[in-house]
Amino acid sequence: MITDKMSDMEIFKEVWSERGAVHGYMERLIPKYRRPIIKSSKFPMYFTPIEFVSRKNNRYLIFFEARNKKDWERGILYTIICLYEKQGGTNVMMFSTVSKGIHIYSPHFFSRYRSRFLKDDSISPLDVIKRFFKINPTATISVVEDSDEFYGTCNEGAVFGKITADNVIVLKTFVSFEMLHDSQEHIKTDIYDNLIKYRAEIQ
Repeated sequence: MITDKMSDMEIFKEVWSERGAVHGYMERLIPKYRRPIIKSSKFPMYFTPIEFVSRKNNRYLIFFEARNKKDWERGILYTIICLYEKQGGTNVMMFSTVSKGIHIYSPHFFSRYRSRFLKDDSISPLDVIKRFFKINPTATISVVEDSDEFYGTCNEGAVFGKITADNVIVLKTFVSFEMLHDSQEHIKTDIYDNLIKYRAEIQ
């Protein structure tokens, strides 16, 4: 089980070791989405995230999404995250069955997403996380030259963070597009354009 005394790399190794079990569970769920996708005339379709608890008692959320009927034929879109408590709040590690890249979203990140975009302090931390990954399953980032910091965009705003010595990508805060300063306008334009191109490629 993940504990708050574990390092980011130790957490990642545990999450990586469970990838087969999580992915296997996800594959068993996929068939039930066939009929809703085929019958729907409205897209995108967002399905209620499914919780999976591993044998080591680690918590995962699986998000399913369909942007058109063809998604059923070529593979339903999905996002898998692992939730764990550390530094006084809920952290998220992005789960990948392909890449060993480590993406961590801090509690502060979700706090700022709630206050700066959702603007509703009554939403629970877990519901904030569910809402974020429902709409923002991907992000495009760019590393600041001669720095360990980066900035980027997701569907609903800009993200900022730091790459640690272990090449762990930590997303630390969220800023709505409306809050960007004039000097940060390139974040909203250049990188957001890249995200739009990416979304068009997978549709």
